[in-house]
Amino acid sequence: MLNLICDLGVQCPISNIDHNLVKFSINLCTADNDTHISDFEWYYDFSGADYESMCHYLGNINWLSEFSFVFSVEDYWNVFVYYLNTAIEAYS
Repeated sequence: MLNLICDLGVQCPISNIDHNLVKFSINLCTADNDTHISDFEWYYDFSGADYESMCHYLGNINWLSEFSFVFSVEDYWNVFVYYLNTAIEAYS
């Protein structure tokens, strides 16, 4: 049986963040199970991103309202990342 996760490791935190980095590989296989793919990287190509529209979108968010019912740092982060990812999806 193929393990979905392999090469699991914990690395030092990035910069001044207080959480460790968890790095792993995902094993994928084709329909005929002959070819296994691991260690791929997924990323956005920001070379053609519409930064002006991203800035406009993020600038029009009422952050005081969005953060008014947030009580933890993680909740603040989740709200911010939600809107950031929405902008990235829409304009890159």
